[in-house]
Amino acid sequence: AWEKDGDADRIIDARASSAWVIFQNDSKTYPYGPYVPTIEGARLSAKKEIVLELSGRYGLDLEAGPSGFSVSYADGGRGITIMDAVNNADPDTRQNNYARRVRLLLTEEAALDATLMVSHPAFLAPARVEAAALSASLAEGITPPEGYRLGAIYDARTKSADFRLWSPFASAATLRLYRQSLGQKADYSLPMVKDAASGVWSLRFDAVDPEGFFYEYVLTFGSRQAVVLDPYALSMDAFTGSGPGRGAVVDMAKAQPKGGWEGYTDVVLAQREDAIIYELSVRDFTISPDAGTKARPGSYLAFIEKIPYLKELGVSHVQLMPVLNFYYTNELDTAFEANARASDNNYNWGYDPHSYFAPEGWFSSDARDPYARIVELKTLIKELHKAGLGVLLDVVYNHTANTGILDDIVPGYYYRRDVKGALTNNSGVGNDLATERVMASRLIRDSIYHWVDEYKVDGFRFDLMGLIDADTLLKARDASSRLPDKDDLLFQGEGWKMYRGPALTVLDQNYMTTTDLVSVFNDEFRDILKAGGLNDRAKGFVTGRPINTVMIFNNLAGRPMLNYRADDPGDSMNYVSAHDNLTLADNIAFNVGLSAAYPAERAEIAARSKLAYFFVLTGQPIAFMHGGDERGRSKPRLKSSSEITGDYVHNSYDASDDINQFPWTIAREYEGLAQWVQGLIAIRKAESGLRLGDAALVEKAMKQVPHDDQLSMAWTLSQGGTTLIMLVNANFDAAVDIQTGLNLSAARALVDDDEASPGGVARPSGFSIRGSTVTVAPLSAVMLKLPTP
Repeated sequence: AWEKDGDADRIIDARASSAWVIFQNDSKTYPYGPYVPTIEGARLSAKKEIVLELSGRYGLDLEAGPSGFSVSYADGGRGITIMDAVNNADPDTRQNNYARRVRLLLTEEAALDATLMVSHPAFLAPARVEAAALSASLAEGITPPEGYRLGAIYDARTKSADFRLWSPFASAATLRLYRQSLGQKADYSLPMVKDAASGVWSLRFDAVDPEGFFYEYVLTFGSRQAVVLDPYALSMDAFTGSGPGRGAVVDMAKAQPKGGWEGYTDVVLAQREDAIIYELSVRDFTISPDAGTKARPGSYLAFIEKIPYLKELGVSHVQLMPVLNFYYTNELDTAFEANARASDNNYNWGYDPHSYFAPEGWFSSDARDPYARIVELKTLIKELHKAGLGVLLDVVYNHTANTGILDDIVPGYYYRRDVKGALTNNSGVGNDLATERVMASRLIRDSIYHWVDEYKVDGFRFDLMGLIDADTLLKARDASSRLPDKDDLLFQGEGWKMYRGPALTVLDQNYMTTTDLVSVFNDEFRDILKAGGLNDRAKGFVTGRPINTVMIFNNLAGRPMLNYRADDPGDSMNYVSAHDNLTLADNIAFNVGLSAAYPAERAEIAARSKLAYFFVLTGQPIAFMHGGDERGRSKPRLKSSSEITGDYVHNSYDASDDINQFPWTIAREYEGLAQWVQGLIAIRKAESGLRLGDAALVEKAMKQVPHDDQLSMAWTLSQGGTTLIMLVNANFDAAVDIQTGLNLSAARALVDDDEASPGGVARPSGFSIRGSTVTVAPLSAVMLKLPTP
């Protein structure tokens, strides 16, 4: 079960008692035995002030003094003298001394970079003083001006580099430089200088030409030191899956795609609804042995060799699953993994962010070469554009792989915490980035601008976008869209309503009535068609569940009915599967009880897949496809014992390549599916009525045909002198008669159960017409084109 018993983890302090009592729906723990009061919380409210939350009211001394409380540092035990302890609710009245909230006034400022403990002999155990909230508040006032560049800035003219790191609370900072990849000993170790007003540590290095050097920072906080990766590093040394990682000094003027940007043309959208987005993992796309690439399988360069398939398919944009450097992968281990298991692999989808500026080295020809990852990714993007394909990056700005990545630079600043100082976990992965804070927001906005400016990408898919504040993303889009030919940037993402915290305007599904610049995945559409999300073990319309077809129709028109409201078709992305959960073919096979091992059952999987994509590609919202769905892609269980649903892997983020690989050799039934989907994509591009781009126009042009059966439906779309008639029958063994009310004598079929073509099918099948009635065969979709009188 996903529901938590209580609102936080239960923590037992073995020092205080050997026996404890817990209660349902209560996250607190209670020592067994005689009642002893506890210090339930302690936070630094100012540099010389601590506020305590006690388990019950306590009588403070009437005379100024500590009232028995003591404060000390956890590392060395050095104490800080308490000048006074007063009632936080009424600090000026000493007689009002019976308090549950106590304010401790200190004689000296507490160090923000060390851990303080507060204790009292009458209370159960010492309590840690939470300083993160104060740190964050103070840090907001110590920031560099907007536009000030951070990171390692190389100057080819002077053969030097400026290193700049924002860390306002560090007491010292050292730059370490390494000539060699994965060097064991620094070639240079140099102290940096801090600007107190901005909190930036800086150093210009020109002793030798540092181009191609690798670097890290060592920060000092009191008695503690931390080795950190520059969050603005433009490239990295090879990363093997542990430690902070090292940045690389690169000359971005030299880090250009093969042949430069000559031949690059931007992909222009007249409107966002014209996009047909195709999601792919760089590794999955070519890792299969039968991909037959000359370049190393699973790499940026191998991907380029398979671009002709994507161009022929006809999609408008390729959405690359994370290519920003991620953490839990050894970049030097690129071998095909064939252990047939869904866990304990080097494989990684990439949703564990490590760097927001450096490309992932696992996909490059040489992770040790800091230029290879940049040049090869840029070359891939250039070649996709030359083929007429836009590029979207899947980015993860809502959390990081671990908190040390940013917390070791500015303790307590970059991550959201609850009122007790504990990290929030709305993301489900242990931390939530505080995107609303000045420098966290700037990190994201600078990153987005960098990828548009340097890599010419056409937009972004934001992971768990509903945890990111709207202001940050809208400002990022505004700045990036001012770059040449980028005013049509696509911003879209997971708008799940997951945020739980203080008032904040996040960019979730509820925001779709406020902006037409960002789109969200329409999970309502997905679930009514085939079920998904946390409910893969369920049926939808295309897997045989009767549905109120009014819901389907409204979602086709771009009007979700239950999960959120949208005032423009492009607010939504209609989809039936993505990298999460079962693939479309596996979902159909599991929920209908089919096996792809048998030709007849493969044919049924293909037929039901056609129904799903008929809805995706004939709806008014943006169309989204998971790469390989059109080829019956499956992620078989093989030897997996985790992340499984029946015989299939539903969460393959750490699965081996023999589970995740893109299918290049497929059965005849799936070849037919791929050709059919390709034809339907061509129809969507040819028929502008399927992409009206305006809610009022859709309301006027699109009408549902009255029909009682809940496993079949029809609708019409009249625009520009023609009427398109869409008919679907999801019944397994019964044809249906659908009365359209139209004279169909001049109708021409663009889609039937076997073909899809903008010019019309060659040999109509799967339907028949009698007057105004269309008889649609089981598991069939039909599109008719009729001149409007």
